[in-house]
Amino acid sequence: ASAIQRDLMPDLPESSRGYQLGGFFRPAERAGGDFYDVVPLKEERLAFVVGDVSGHGIGPALITASAQAGLRSYLRMVEDLGQVVTLLNQDLSERIDDGRFLTLLLGVLEADGSLKVVNGGHADPMIWRAATGQVETGGGGPALGMIDDFDYEVSGVGKLEPGDVLVVFSDGFSEARDPKDHSHMLGEDGVAAELKAAAAEGLGAREITARLVKVALDICRDLREDDMTLIVLRNPS
Repeated sequence: ASAIQRDLMPDLPESSRGYQLGGFFRPAERAGGDFYDVVPLKEERLAFVVGDVSGHGIGPALITASAQAGLRSYLRMVEDLGQVVTLLNQDLSERIDDGRFLTLLLGVLEADGSLKVVNGGHADPMIWRAATGQVETGGGGPALGMIDDFDYEVSGVGKLEPGDVLVVFSDGFSEARDPKDHSHMLGEDGVAAELKAAAAEGLGAREITARLVKVALDICRDLREDDMTLIVLRNPS
């Protein structure tokens, strides 16, 4: 697990605003197009985001840096999550190259576990429910940079109850595949199955992250076709 631990983004604290945190990022090339961030906001709120710029290399990495900086600014000035993503989309649409786009999953957790999510073309987040042992997913709108005047809205509202686990990942993570047998892929069903098993054991967010990452890297034999990013948030019981 030592190689995995090195990639668990040491700048991410183990907890914030009462929620346990775990995160993983590994680029396919030296400069990655994926990013994640966790931003404590006023009134004990916690924002989290995973983004994925199409392609990889220096071009997407520059867009990533711009998007991450823009998001942090907008989140501190604008309370409506849909408006935050709408502003970011307008900003990026002016400078993003034709054919490139950014998928984005942005959410905010309140102190009482209330959850709001805006999904811009990203893989659906997953919530493992402690009460039922089942995994739930949601939907969303188009990727950023595709429709410059699109008005984004909150696409998911819910609550992270005590014991529940929220997982957000890029498609490079769920699409980890065996380089010698491309039909053998982790897939979203595989992520959900591993999440169920790890969460049911009562593991913390960092341990769940490490378990999911190990499964993905074992399947792809650590040969990555795309950037791989994952964040895990658990509401301690």
